[in-house]
Order: sequence, then structure tokens, then C-alpha cells
Amino acid sequence: GEAQGLQQAQALSKLTTELVMSLRIFALMWFALPRAGGQACTGECAGLRDDDVVLMQLNSRVRGADTHAQRAGRTLYSTNPAESARFVVTYFNNATLVTLPPCDQATRAAVKVQAWGLTMTYVFVKDTTVPGGSFSMDELVLKSNKQVAAVFNGSALWSPWVDNHDGWGIWFLNSTKVLEDKLQVLVYFDPSIIVRFNIPHTTYTIEFEGLVRDAEDPGALSALVQSTGISPDPDLCRANGNPTDDFVGPQLYWRKATFMSSNLTSAGLWSERVLGAMSTTSPYPSPPVEGCEAAMWDDMQNFSLHFVRSGPYEEGMYPPLDAMAEDSEKTFLQEAVKHNHFEQYMYNSLIFEVSSLDPYVKRLQDNGFPFMFAQNGPQYIVFAQIPGNDITIQFRSFHTSGGDPIQLDMCTEAF
Repeated sequence: GEAQGLQQAQALSKLTTELVMSLRIFALMWFALPRAGGQACTGECAGLRDDDVVLMQLNSRVRGADTHAQRAGRTLYSTNPAESARFVVTYFNNATLVTLPPCDQATRAAVKVQAWGLTMTYVFVKDTTVPGGSFSMDELVLKSNKQVAAVFNGSALWSPWVDNHDGWGIWFLNSTKVLEDKLQVLVYFDPSIIVRFNIPHTTYTIEFEGLVRDAEDPGALSALVQSTGISPDPDLCRANGNPTDDFVGPQLYWRKATFMSSNLTSAGLWSERVLGAMSTTSPYPSPPVEGCEAAMWDDMQNFSLHFVRSGPYEEGMYPPLDAMAEDSEKTFLQEAVKHNHFEQYMYNSLIFEVSSLDPYVKRLQDNGFPFMFAQNGPQYIVFAQIPGNDITIQFRSFHTSGGDPIQLDMCTEAF
């Protein structure tokens, strides 16, 4: 009677929930396909653009960016790669450790995150054998961790170091494990839920964003938010958008990479000319206003690059952002561009996989942007730095039709 009816209702509710999630995932993957004339693009059509196409009528639009550059992961300098990797596997859903071949020159560890048919790889490396700048990466990790810890323990409202983060959908946060281990996190409401944690022994954090209903365990996320409480809002001048019931779509995967930037104009120009990204309006004042944060937001297809300068929070930062960016640029030009040497700053890099390096080499050359063109085993890699910033981008491919790549022969970059 009543018990049987209750069981049927619960079963129907579970089936409905699973069906809705499956439809969301299918819709996300379907609408993410490049389109022209209402048809899925193949062959030459795949390069066509249509700024009127809207992905699931959500925040992330197909903005005419390069559809061939696919984010594939990151390398991050870590003073303890094994521990950094174990941390990510522990608190990420769908993350597994990867066995890497031995590497005599350095220690490293890797994690792969499965994201609805895509595989993203985080490789953590400690290598003191390559040249460094005035600030060693070990020193930068130590300084940044101390300043980020002040934000997480509440003694500071914000630090520019926290601007260095990747943005993932809330589904990928293992809320249950975070709650069980009483992991120190920051929680914001913006108007969705944002949970942020620091990757230990690195200069990067991760943020997870989405609606409670879209968490892998909504109950655990709700309990986490209630237990932690909402962190004080560090944004001094941000104009947030309105809540939307359709916020879920882009939150199912790795959706953005955010960088602290000392030169927003240069960062935006680079991403638009090299990646074909389209500038979009950020929620911060433009042109920049004294006493406010400033940002440049650029959209690619299904991925965004955010460059942020948290000027009001730079006081007391060490090393100063401008000094670090200047040192990184000087080191890259001296070691990588002039002498074809890999250097420590380059270990913090965002990786794109491309079908061919040819168009990217040409765009970099045409615009006078510095880069190092290398071959590491069967793979070709372009290491490029955004001028005026401590930001390195890798393009990886098994094809190039020209140029004279240096033979890198680095096990740390073989994965």
C-alpha cells in the first residue's frame, strides 16, 4: 500500500534525476559542436564561426574563437609533486593518479581528470636543474603559500596569488571528503556557490562553481556550505550578474583559467591574436578605476581566459607582482628565446593540444611575440610567454610543416 507507493515514488524521483542529468550532459556535448547552417561541422566547415550560436542559452557563448585549440591540462611547479597530486585525487571527483616513466633530473607526479569524454592532465614537477630567475620557484611557492594561507584562515581578505586558479564545475568537487577531512576552503555565493581550495606546494588554487543541485552530492555540498559559512566577499567593485536557473551547463567541466596579471592589455591582445579569443565584458570597471580590481576576460569556444589585477590587495605582496612579471619575462627571453634553454618559470604553464603548430607559430611570428619551438620525442611543443606577464602557454602537436625545432629531450615534459 503506502510503503509500496513510497518506494515507487522514490524510484521515479531517482530515475527522473538521472534522466535530467543525462540530458544536460548530452545537450552540453551536442551544443558544444561547431555549427554552420544548423548542421554539425565536419572537415573545412569545422573552422567556420557563428557568433549568434548560443551554447544551451547559457553564459558561455561560441564567440568565434579558434575551435582547434583544446585545453589539455597544466604543468605546475610543486615543491612536493607526490603530495600535490594525492591532494587533487582526494578532493576531485573523476580524478586518478597517473604512472609516469622515471625522470632522473626531477621529481614529478600526474593526475588525470575525466570530464565527460575529455581528459585533462595536471603534471606536478620539481626541478632545480634548469635555470631560474631572480626568484626561484621554490621561493615563490613558499611565499605564495604563506600569503594564500592568510586568506584561508581569515587574517587577510584576499591575495593576488589566489587569482591564479582554474575554474571547474561544482560536480567535480568531492564535497563529502572535504567535509569529512575538515579541509580549509573558501565558500562564496556569486550568485552560484563557489568553493575554493589551495593546491598545496604550488602557486595555484582551484575553484568549483555551480548550483547546489548540480553537485555530485547536493546534500554533502549543502552541509559543507552550512559548516564552513560564507566567506567575506573580497570584491570591492564587482558588478555580479543575476541568478539564472540555467546556470548549470558550462559548470560540468573545466571552464576557465584565471591568471594574476601585471599587464592586462598585453594579456588580452595576446590571447585574441594568438588564440583567436574574443574579448567579453568583465564585471569590473572598465577602464580601470583606482582602488578597484581590474580584469580582461577573453572567451574561446567552451573555455575562457581571465586575466585579473587585484591592485587593492598588492600591498605587502612579495615578491611584488610587477617585479615578478619583469623577472619572468627577462628570464624567458634570456634562457628560452636566446639560448633555447628551458627555465623554471615555464613549469607553470597552461597546455593546449592543436592539430598543427603551423598557424600558431605564424601568429606568434607575425605579432612579434616571444616563443621557443621545440621537439620532445615525437611531439612538437611551442612554449610562448605573454609579454609583461608571468604567464606561459604551451601548444602541443604531432604535426608541423616548417621551422627548425630545438631538440628538448626533457623527461619532465614527456607525458
